[in-house]
Amino acid sequence: MASTSALAFDRSSWTLVLFVVFAALITYILWGILYQFYYDPLARYHGPRLAAFTNYWRLYVDIVQQKSFVHELEELHDKYGTACPHQAIHGLQFSVGDVVRIGPREVRLSEAYIPY
Repeated sequence: MASTSALAFDRSSWTLVLFVVFAALITYILWGILYQFYYDPLARYHGPRLAAFTNYWRLYVDIVQQKSFVHELEELHDKYGTACPHQAIHGLQFSVGDVVRIGPREVRLSEAYIPY
């Protein structure tokens, strides 16, 4: 009988367990947001804020704003651009405005050229 009473939780124990689980979940979500904005390798490329977290912002552009996503990409290149004047990725160089972040793991290149 002693073993079953050791496994039983009273109400305050369950409250503590739920609080710890909830706090861990909130910490995980906040760390994910912080990571995507500041520590992710793609964080140096600018774009819509929601693009750092999800690809669903594209649905907002298509459905709510009633715009073509292709035309939105052109506007994104005008509005945002790379912070550095020249970036090099895998031997390709990009000018200002050529690289825009459009997803959590996705950037769009407008034009690229291979230096000789």
